[in-house]
Amino acid sequence: MPDSPAQDQVAELKRLAGAKFGELSEAEKRLVLAAPKGKLAVCGPNTDPDGPAYDPSKGEEWGPDREIRADLIRWLCVDPRAKEFVDPKGILVFGAKTKDPLDLSFVVVPFPLELGYCWLMNDLDLRGAEIPALNLPGSWVSSLLADGINVKGGVFLRAGFHCKGEVRFLGAQIGGNLECVGGTFENPARGEGNGIALSADRVVVKGSVLLRDSFGTEGEVRLLGAQIGGQLDCSCAKIGGTMLAQSAVIKVGLLWRGIDPKDTVLDLTNASADALGDEAESWPATGHLFLDGFVYGRISEGPTDARSRLAWLAREVPFKPQPYVQLAKVLRDGGDDDGAATVLVEMERQQRLSDGWAERPWDLLLRWTTGYGYRPLRALGGLAALTGVGWIIYRRALLAKTIAPTDPEAYEWYKDKGQRPAHYVEFSPVMYSVENSLPLVKLGQADYWQPDPKRIPILSEPLLRRVWRIVRTAFSPRFWGRVVRRCWRLAKSPQLFRRVFLRTTASPIFLQRFLWFQIILGWILATLFLAGVTGLIKR
Repeated sequence: MPDSPAQDQVAELKRLAGAKFGELSEAEKRLVLAAPKGKLAVCGPNTDPDGPAYDPSKGEEWGPDREIRADLIRWLCVDPRAKEFVDPKGILVFGAKTKDPLDLSFVVVPFPLELGYCWLMNDLDLRGAEIPALNLPGSWVSSLLADGINVKGGVFLRAGFHCKGEVRFLGAQIGGNLECVGGTFENPARGEGNGIALSADRVVVKGSVLLRDSFGTEGEVRLLGAQIGGQLDCSCAKIGGTMLAQSAVIKVGLLWRGIDPKDTVLDLTNASADALGDEAESWPATGHLFLDGFVYGRISEGPTDARSRLAWLAREVPFKPQPYVQLAKVLRDGGDDDGAATVLVEMERQQRLSDGWAERPWDLLLRWTTGYGYRPLRALGGLAALTGVGWIIYRRALLAKTIAPTDPEAYEWYKDKGQRPAHYVEFSPVMYSVENSLPLVKLGQADYWQPDPKRIPILSEPLLRRVWRIVRTAFSPRFWGRVVRRCWRLAKSPQLFRRVFLRTTASPIFLQRFLWFQIILGWILATLFLAGVTGLIKR
């Protein structure tokens, strides 16, 4: 049995609409009939949104029977008498068209508005309006102006929503999600377009902003200063322009994956997100990524190793140090201290390269020995390697008898008998190398042993002339040709290389020069280690 009060409301609303607008079209009659009941006003032959009858791109072919005047919808939202007959579920229209602009600016609409698979030939103006929810699934609109709108629930521009002009939510307040899943926003910078497809600067969204799953744009997407309580999900989006999210605050996470990076620009300058989820295949090209000031708590998806992330940071041009510091912090918080150090070392290297054409010798020394102070243990490793090489060389010197006591009497005994006196300190290649590698370390070896002084030529005039000839010859191409040929012979013959190596390292002259080199390098490495540990190098 039909509900009499509902029938009375329908009859009264139909009477008021007829008195206001005269003869109603078939679509308008269905809207007036459905509004008091909270039902869907189906303005086409069926309710199949995938059917050809509900393709808004062909809205021009729809007959006058499917037209709803924009003034009628506004009247239902504004007129006090008409609003009383609209069900709290709101105005629900499916498959209609409107020719005139729909102006609901600064209107307090007490019920939701849903225009599904409709064709709006002109602007939809919702600037400064208040509404419980806005749903435009599959609809085609000329432009959507919603600056300063206050939506208690969500805004749904999805399931084939299409806009040929700008969609604007400047300073809007949205209590739920802003969902543009599968929507298309076209406003290229040509013709009448200003190049901005979706403009939502300073928007406050308590839920998530979903720009995913075939969400496509031709023009900029602007979220400058946006406040997003959930995620900013751009998974599998088709962004044909620039995504500007400068100073945006994303409370949950940013998802950037499944995106073709060709001609896509991502600007996250001074933005923040609790988590970052992305993939290397979706990273914008070099010069199209801006991360200076971007703060994120962790990497939830995508590469987490330092080397991959350094390739990500390298896509920002010119160099900025803050992204490197931020990445190092995230890696350190995740337990990857070694990765954090790698990032900071690369930051220092890039900083020095940005100051000039190439790294200076001092910069190279700092990088190789202590990692600019972030890897001070490298200097200890260098000292250990220096000690090991010294041990090999001094052991060879001991076997070749080119290391000798410092005491004159012990020296004569050693040269005459071929061994040290019984009371004399025994030579230890390891301790001798340790003592000469580590500054201020005294183990009693250097005081008693030295390269054989009598087998080292003194600086005489013939020797100086010979050195001068060698120096002068070093500028001759023939000299370097001989050097290359001899090195090639040594490389081809391991036995010859071993024989030359053993003869050279056993030479007292070589031994003395290596000793000087070892002492000087030991001081340098030890000093750099202490400077790195104390932070002096970084400061």
